[in-house]
Amino acid sequence: MNAAPKTGGGQGGAKASGGKPSSADASKRGGGKAPVGAGTSQSGKPSLSAEALANKIRGAAHPAKQGKQTVVVYETKEGAKIVTFGGEKPTEEQLKAAREAGLVVGEYEKGIHGEPMGLISAGKRYLPTGGYSTNNVCDDCRDQLSEAARQGGYKLVVLEDKKTFVFEKQ
Repeated sequence: MNAAPKTGGGQGGAKASGGKPSSADASKRGGGKAPVGAGTSQSGKPSLSAEALANKIRGAAHPAKQGKQTVVVYETKEGAKIVTFGGEKPTEEQLKAAREAGLVVGEYEKGIHGEPMGLISAGKRYLPTGGYSTNNVCDDCRDQLSEAARQGGYKLVVLEDKKTFVFEKQ
C-alpha cells in the first residue's frame, strides 16, 4: 500500500501549486472542480461531497462562530471521510452532525489549522486523497501539505476555488 503523505514537516518545504491546474488536469476533474467526495456510500445511496459535508458541519455551529472557524473534510483511499477544525473548537452540535454523517472526527489542537490536522488525524490509518476547506487554504497550510505530500511521493494540487485540494501520485 502507498504511504500516506508524511505528517511532520513544519513550515518549510516545496511550494504548492499556484491554485490553477493545467487545462488537461481540469478536464479530468470536470472543468476544474475536483470530484472530491462524489460517489456512493457503503449503503448504496449517493454520498455527500467533501464540500457539502464541510459546509453542513460548519452550518451546525451558531452563525457568529462560523466566521471564526475552518472546517476541513478529507477524503481517503479507504473510503473514510475525516473532519477536522481550525480556529474555534468544534461545538457539540457540529460533533453530533459529523458523527451522524458517518465522518471520522479528527483531533483538534488550538492554534493548529484544520488542513494539517487532517493529515495528523489520518496518521498511518488512512491515505488522504484530497479534501475541501470552508476557507481558502492559506500559504502556511499549502507549504505544510506540499511538504508532507512530497515526502510520501505525492504532489498537492489546490484548485481554482482555493478550497478544494487533491494529492496526486508522482
